Amino acid sequence: TEMARRVAKALGMPFVKLDGPGLTTREKLFDLVDAQLGVQQQPRQVGEDAGQPIFSYPAFVVFIDEIHLVTQKVQESLLTMLETRDRTVRLSNRVASVPHATFIFATTQDSKLDKAFKSRCKEIHLRSYSIAEVAQMVMNYVRDSGVDPGSWEPEVFPKIARLGRLIPRRAFEVAKELM
Repeated sequence: TEMARRVAKALGMPFVKLDGPGLTTREKLFDLVDAQLGVQQQPRQVGEDAGQPIFSYPAFVVFIDEIHLVTQKVQESLLTMLETRDRTVRLSNRVASVPHATFIFATTQDSKLDKAFKSRCKEIHLRSYSIAEVAQMVMNYVRDSGVDPGSWEPEVFPKIARLGRLIPRRAFEVAKELM
């Protein structure tokens, strides 16, 4: 989630986060996208298709965690939006064109993904952080919080990393309690 949020921030793009079970329809997805875009970045109408207006959307990032929990029917309904050449999705009241959208999905069970859906995604396997990496992140967190990390014993940072089970967010919580 944090990586996707940082991608959006680095690109200066609106960020929409969903949990897989919360994505029940493509309309729900676009309700969230529309809300995140706000008034200043609304999509603009660029034509019609079978009597429905086509709206071109500005660039945005969507992160869907636990994508394997999205029903196969909903995964299938999003296929054209993930096509390299098409990048559209037909909604109940319009066609949404999203040529500049970035979709980031996370799963621990990729075998549960629809094969067609999965074929439109690039798979990137993340590795776990090492104790040294989390210890360095905690040290930076302590420094950014206004505390001199040099005032702490050096072995404290790897211990915090272990207590946080090598999950930076949890290690930061432990460090915050110690501060």
